[in-house]
Parts: sequence; C-alpha cells; structure tokens
Amino acid sequence: MTSERALIDFCRPVSRPVAVRRNSIGFAVFVLLTAILFIRPTDMFDSMQDWPIYRTGILACLLVLGYAVYAQLRPSALKFQPITICVLGLAASAILSNAAHGDFYTARFTALDCLSWVLFYLLLVGCVDSTPRMRVYLVWLLIFILLVCGLGLLQYHGYIDVNAKPNTELEDYIDPESGNNIVMTRLCSVGIFDNPNDLARIIVVGVILCLWAMGDRRLSAARYLWLIPLGIFGYALSQTYSRGGFLAMLAAILTLLAVRFGRTKSILLAAIILPALFIAFAGRITDVDVSEGTGQERIRLWRDAFDSMKSAPVFGIGVGEFSDQEGLWVHNSFLQCYTEMGIIGGTIFSGAFYLAAWGPYRLKKYFPRITDPELRRLQPYLLAIMVGSIVGMFSSTRSYRVDTYMLLGLAAAYLSIAGKIVPASRLKFDKPLLVRLGVLGIVCVAAFNIYVRVAAR
Repeated sequence: MTSERALIDFCRPVSRPVAVRRNSIGFAVFVLLTAILFIRPTDMFDSMQDWPIYRTGILACLLVLGYAVYAQLRPSALKFQPITICVLGLAASAILSNAAHGDFYTARFTALDCLSWVLFYLLLVGCVDSTPRMRVYLVWLLIFILLVCGLGLLQYHGYIDVNAKPNTELEDYIDPESGNNIVMTRLCSVGIFDNPNDLARIIVVGVILCLWAMGDRRLSAARYLWLIPLGIFGYALSQTYSRGGFLAMLAAILTLLAVRFGRTKSILLAAIILPALFIAFAGRITDVDVSEGTGQERIRLWRDAFDSMKSAPVFGIGVGEFSDQEGLWVHNSFLQCYTEMGIIGGTIFSGAFYLAAWGPYRLKKYFPRITDPELRRLQPYLLAIMVGSIVGMFSSTRSYRVDTYMLLGLAAAYLSIAGKIVPASRLKFDKPLLVRLGVLGIVCVAAFNIYVRVAAR
C-alpha cells in the first residue's frame, strides 16, 4: 500500500506539467490557426492556392487539443454549455435541410463546411480556458484584424497587390451638390474579408477591442498607443461605405456605454459621441434610409425569403438554395437561416447569439463573487462585440462563416471561465431554457415578418 502511494505521488507532479505543456502548445498552434484564417496566404498568392494550409492547421490543433475537444462533447459538459449545443444543433440542421429534400450530394458538402466551423469553435473554447489566455488571444485577434485592415488599405491606395481588390460600383447615394449618383470604390481586404460589408463588421470588433486594451491601466501611459490602430480602424470603416457596419458600430458603442457607465452617464456620453460619429462619417455610410435604394432592395429580398420559407417551414429549403434560386444571399443572417434551415435551424441560430449576449449580461449579478478583476473588466466589451455583431448580421449573411462561430466561441469560453470561479453562474440547458429559446424563435419570425410587410414597397 505504501509503495503504491509513493508511486502515485511520484507520478502526479510529472503528469501535470506534461498536460500543461501540451495545452500551451495547443494554444500557440490555435493562435497560428486564427492567423491563417484571417490572413489567408492561399488567397493572397496564386502560387499557394492548392496548399491545404488551413486544414493542416486544424489537424495540428486536433493532435494536441483532441482531448479538450472531446471533453466538451461529454453529456456532463454539454449540460452547462448551451451555446455549444446550439452550434452542434445548427450543424445538424444545416445537413438535414439538404438531406430532407433528398439532396444528399449537397448535404455532403454542407457537412464539410459545418465541420470547419464546428471544429474551430470547439478548439477555441477548449484552449482559451483561463483569463490570461483569453486576454492574450484577444490581443492577437486585435493584431490580426489590424493586419487585415492594413493589407486592404495598402492595396486600396496602390502600394501592394495581395488580391484584395477594392469593390467599385455605382452607389445609390446621391451627391447633395451635383444631384448625381456617386461611383464609390469601397475598401475590401484579403481572404474571407474580400467584401466591404464583411470587412466593416470585423473592424467593429477591432474598434471595441482597442477600447478594451486602452482600458488596461496596468499598461500606464502606453495603453494610449492603441489610439493609433483605433484611428486606422475608423478610417478603414469610412472607406468601406458600409451602412450595416456603421449601425453595428453604433449598437456596440451604445451597449458599451450603457453597461460600462450606467444609465445617466451613458445618456450624457451618447449625446456627445453619437453626433460626433455622424459628423465624422457623414456621407453614404450614415444614410440609413430604407425607403429606396439598396436598403429597399434588401427588404424585398427578405420578403422573397419569407415566401420561400412557406414551402418548407420546418427544415427549410436547404442550405445554399436561396442564393441558387435568386442569385443573391438574403442579406440577413437570421432570415437566411430561417429560410434555408426552417424554423428549427433559424431558432437555433438566433438562440445561439441570444445566449452569447444574455450570458455575459446576466453574469454581472455574480461579480461580487468573481475575484478576477480582468474577467469583470472584459464583460461590457464582450457584450458590446456580441450586440454589434448581431446588429451587423441584420443586413448581411454571415451564417456559415468561421469568423461568426469564432465570436460565439469567445462568449462560450468567457462563460466557461467564469463558471469555474462561480459554478452557480453557469448557464444550464434545461426545459425552461429550451422553452425560452422556442419562444424567441417564434418572436423573431413574427417580428421580421411584420417589419418586412410594412417596410417593403
């Protein structure tokens, strides 16, 4: 008995450092995978188009973080990770949407796409498992967003060529002086951010992360150096001419003010900041009238999406079918899901982002028991990112993109870290939550339908 106890004591200090080293290596590899996702060298250089860099990165992460992924899929863990259940449920709904119509060929490709973002989500939640790692990952994320903007701007002004072709089109914004439509060259960037609207929405995440980094008093005066990338983000956002991106930024900033400073101070600050933003970004980007132009065109698309949904309300018409039929995306991530994956898939998608926003918001009542000040400080900024992303998705389709599930992963990781400190704060997937998500799905469909019928011309 004594010899067995000695053997256990001898092995214990050896096994723990090995696990820690393995997880540290996994975290480093995952940061590199995130860099590949954002910078996309295969899209920048034609000679690298056939290189499976991203898939190789995923496999490398699985080799060192496989257990962390598996641990999240155990029933005991899933019970307290409703966002993860939504992500897995959404993947199943996406595959079923094609299979339900007998389109098993498309269902196979849908499954591969789903596997890409499901694995990225699980890897993020599995390796960002502490406040220091969350902080480091967010700093790297901020750097990657800055690189994406920098590459886009350098090509936009003709200094380099990284296949980040600007989007030039005849805009519906009319010059108040000449009365003519203006041809605008809209900023794009590399890889998955080759669309001005997609770039604008990740810029909003960068803006909030800059404000978060500037609030770190441990950096003393050096923290104000983040004003430089903040200015770059502001200029880049203005060159995208994305009205959806501008509205997302307004929603994110208003959320940050309300949660960070309370009702009275936030109203006073908003009265100063909002007019300043409208003046600074004056032009097409602040023209949010939807009675005509592209705004009205998108509302008509939403109306067509509802009409398509009537033919398959439960499982949807199938992932990718609306764009095949109409030649355009729905330009609303939530309606895209309701149309192509039915009431089930649409409710799961809406529920995932509801939990990603509501979870951090409700955590505030547990702050007296959360001893980690950095975890408390991050809460309003993370909530602002989630609300801004939700508003941004009202006017663009980002339902099947890896970066969308990266944001869900950040929320799930944050809640998981907080749950380790205060177990009572954990969200629990139970019948009351299921009923709440069901009601949310019905309310979303009804609200969108009423708005479309009223606003469509």
